[in-house]
Amino acid sequence: MSYSFNGETFNSLTDYIQALKESDNRYNSYEPWSLEEDQELKELLKLKNIEELANHFKRRKGGIESRIRKLYGHDISKNITVSNPLIFQKNIFEQIIEDLKFSFKISNDNDLIKFVKKLQKHLKKFHESINESGIVRMNYADKDIQIIYVLRYFHAYWFQIFNSLNIISDELFSYILPKKELKIALFAAGPAPEVIGITRFLENNFDKYTSVNVDLYDEEKEWEFARKTFLFSNNKQNYLENNLNMKIRSYSIRLDNHNDLKNFKVRGYYDVVSFQNCLNEFWDNNSTGDKNFFGILNCLKPSGFAIFTDRDTKNTVRPLNEIKQQAYQHQYKILHDINYEKFDALEDSPLPEILNNGNFYSKPYSKSGFSAMRTNKFKSLIIQNKESKKLSDTLGHIERTFEEESKTHIINNDSNKVNLLGMKIIHKDFGQGIISDIDKHLILIEFDDYGMVALKLPVTRMRFR
Repeated sequence: MSYSFNGETFNSLTDYIQALKESDNRYNSYEPWSLEEDQELKELLKLKNIEELANHFKRRKGGIESRIRKLYGHDISKNITVSNPLIFQKNIFEQIIEDLKFSFKISNDNDLIKFVKKLQKHLKKFHESINESGIVRMNYADKDIQIIYVLRYFHAYWFQIFNSLNIISDELFSYILPKKELKIALFAAGPAPEVIGITRFLENNFDKYTSVNVDLYDEEKEWEFARKTFLFSNNKQNYLENNLNMKIRSYSIRLDNHNDLKNFKVRGYYDVVSFQNCLNEFWDNNSTGDKNFFGILNCLKPSGFAIFTDRDTKNTVRPLNEIKQQAYQHQYKILHDINYEKFDALEDSPLPEILNNGNFYSKPYSKSGFSAMRTNKFKSLIIQNKESKKLSDTLGHIERTFEEESKTHIINNDSNKVNLLGMKIIHKDFGQGIISDIDKHLILIEFDDYGMVALKLPVTRMRFR
């Protein structure tokens, strides 16, 4: 996960918090809130806005908002976002152009045309690999390939999860009550255009939740380039965190690797998991997709939702049918099952002239494969984890056994970061909390009484609950 502060980006949690501590205006960030500070916050809230409160308490704006929600509830904190502009532009192509100009310091349209024309030499091979192979294996570490992917598909692929979240909106927001905290996992996320869809969904429902954690799982660490360039650049990451209270983390995992699956032990943590445009990669002749997916789905909370959306091709028929069959066997409820949906992507985001006429898309709307995707044809399947008394009893037994047999648990530099994510703990000094993030030197824990606190590793005065 990357963090931004004062115009700098930090890939390390430790470096980020150190920068906050060394600053002259945010050095109290991640320190526990005292009773005196809580009382002062209550008094000043009537007189100051969030920015002014952050400057007064020398804390992050996100920390101020989180504390207000803790003390008062959701609505007081959220009323500051009503007038905020959209984080991503309506026309995704225009957003991509803006991000390219910002990230590569392109000052005029002529230089942009030269920039995108250089990408055309990769376009034919990219098209052949995407469309002629059952399993796409491409050098996604190549930054040019990532830019091509974004130019070809971002305007279309944000919609699938947006559409699915709207379908389950009522059930989802009823389900996450009373805390209104939403946790989402995107598997095989790649450059993660789903973040745009989630952002737009949250902007339409800003009064129905308090916080959102989005975790990106993919085997390709190199996708961080595309994410930083097109999702988080030009202050968008700050807008996601401050306007929508949305935090995004990244993890490396291969979902078709049995060792990675065996070591993936996140359990009962996520409200929503999504698999988008990746099913054919896990249902080849040498793998059993049901074991892959339904082992991963243990990370869902009881009554949580799993979203499967994929392109409308022959390669997605088998996996979707098998998922439906396995859903019944694994006590999942099918909420939505559509074999064919479509989204007119170019009507929603018209192609700007600067990308047309041979600049990037040499034959717009043709069958050659060099055109932008006009209509995104896809299939959707949404299933829900049925809350099971047997499952609850089993988890309760495990927790009771742990508490009876274990007094404390040591978290140190060698602890598995993915396995600890979302774990509920009890700290001898701070009380109950949930592990939010961890690196080699620090662990972030959201405590019920003290808010988000950064503790140095190793941590010994705590146990799981």
